[in-house]
Amino acid sequence: MVVYAFVRPVELGDEEQIKKLQVKATFETFWTLVWTTYFSELSLQCIILGSALLFILINVPLYLCWISIPGMLVIFTFLLYANYLTDVKRVKKELNNVMQTFTEEDKCGFWVVEAWEEIGKEKEERVEVEMIREEVDRVGIMKIIVTRGLLDRCRRLGVVGTVGLTVKVDHNKKEPPRSVGLLSHLLVLPHLRHRGLAQELLARAMKHALEVRYRALEVFVRGEQEGGVKFLESADWGQVDNKEERILLGVNRRVALYRKAIVSSQCKDDLSYRPE
Repeated sequence: MVVYAFVRPVELGDEEQIKKLQVKATFETFWTLVWTTYFSELSLQCIILGSALLFILINVPLYLCWISIPGMLVIFTFLLYANYLTDVKRVKKELNNVMQTFTEEDKCGFWVVEAWEEIGKEKEERVEVEMIREEVDRVGIMKIIVTRGLLDRCRRLGVVGTVGLTVKVDHNKKEPPRSVGLLSHLLVLPHLRHRGLAQELLARAMKHALEVRYRALEVFVRGEQEGGVKFLESADWGQVDNKEERILLGVNRRVALYRKAIVSSQCKDDLSYRPE
């Protein structure tokens, strides 16, 4: 099956598809986080404590006290799912005004991958992606589909990938004002990954960063997002910070900050520019 993909700026009407994508992406790493938490030192301590309480306070036979093992898994799953719902609520709130947040300022932007697939070949396991590298909007995509004679043999999949770019809020004032961009919401649907779509989204964001004269781009990646870490490192992004983010009492996850310099002849001529 051939999928035709276009990268274009976000438009009105894309909001609901974008939110659905982001909600799916938030849940993708849920079970990884559950198992990581369950096999942590904290979980072992809770299991031992639970078993002791059952044996001492309730007089449960010792061989039955190990019910605390699956019991602790249920408790951690419930608590982490509650945290997941909080994340979903936050993401939806961020994207409710995606047009206003990402498009009303020149230094910001939001791009999506719109995909069309061949009709009647949806069950084929092998998926080939043909990336059409033209700067177009939704109308321009339709013109290309019609011109190529694809309208009768393809159907629109809709938005299958996203990336956003905003100005980094530099609370420490370590860099020139509004000189660093912050990437967010970088994702592609699982069945279309490893086919160059994320690279195209990143390239479009970096092209815009060059045009608006950012000196660097940064992006936060959570520890359980192993695919995102590998992708950025393969694209020569460097890790510049690493911190712990609390999920539950006693449960933290690693959040890494990756950075890549934006270098051009225009930047080098700018007196405010300092090489990384």
